[in-house]
Amino acid sequence: MKRTVSSGLLLVLLSQTTLAADLPQASRPDLIKPDRALPPHVTWSGAYAGLFAGYGALGSATRFICTDQAGRAGGDCPILPPRNASDGSFIGGGEIGYNWQAPFGLVAGAAADYQFTRLWGYGRRQGDFPTADGSTIPNSVANVGQRLDDLATFRGKLGFAIDRTFVYATAGLAVGNVRIDNNLSLILRDGLRLPPVASFDGRGGAVRLGYVVGAGIEHALSEHLSAKVEGLYYDLGSRAVVPGQTAGDLPGYRAGTRVTTDGFLARAGLNYRFGAGLPDLAPADSAGPATWAFEGGLRYFYSSGSPRETLNDNYRPTQVIPA
Repeated sequence: MKRTVSSGLLLVLLSQTTLAADLPQASRPDLIKPDRALPPHVTWSGAYAGLFAGYGALGSATRFICTDQAGRAGGDCPILPPRNASDGSFIGGGEIGYNWQAPFGLVAGAAADYQFTRLWGYGRRQGDFPTADGSTIPNSVANVGQRLDDLATFRGKLGFAIDRTFVYATAGLAVGNVRIDNNLSLILRDGLRLPPVASFDGRGGAVRLGYVVGAGIEHALSEHLSAKVEGLYYDLGSRAVVPGQTAGDLPGYRAGTRVTTDGFLARAGLNYRFGAGLPDLAPADSAGPATWAFEGGLRYFYSSGSPRETLNDNYRPTQVIPA
């Protein structure tokens, strides 16, 4: 009887993790707990309130005005060049608002804010002033300026939210408390210590209306707290303060200024969202789809022995006959 040796090789078995019995059970989708499902959709809808602080700038484009008894530029009116100046300072205030989020990340909102500005811009010119008739008024002084004590805005917002970040444009109504001051002292008696020949002293304060435009970006830090950075341009228009003579020898003359009130605000702040706030996102590794894995191995078969059955044997049909 002859001994027979056989061998075999099996390599590279591809299987899915969910079908392999020896892989960790945590990766099976049927074992993922309901509280570890995909994170909820983030929405910016709801009411909020917050505080902010930053830097404000006030522009003061000034034009000098002088008229005679007939309302025209009289011969004794000094001619002063326009003045362009700006002033900057700290600002701080608060805001309330409400947002509505539509599908595809579109967000619309409304906001109202109030800030203490304390922005002042004053200037002084001293020297010899030329007049409309070609003469000169020596040793004269002109003071002019304005201040913005506070500013409120009522704005709409429109932008897009990308998960926890909201980028928007904003525009609306601006309301500010503005005061304009000017003073002109004309000295016609050169070299003499005498009172001015003519003095004009004007004051004008009022609540002014204008517009505001800007843009900002806001990011949610938690379910209720978010941080923002915002830039705004405001314009409250211009106003003329042209008083009559307060003392001197130019009856019927009026002299003053027209001043434009506008500027920029750069603000950073924190907002608190009421109600449920933004949903708390689950950790990124809390859930995931099934993965694929590769399994490889080597198997070797060995056997020996002799056939005990024969083919075409008269006694055992269909069996192999050994040689």
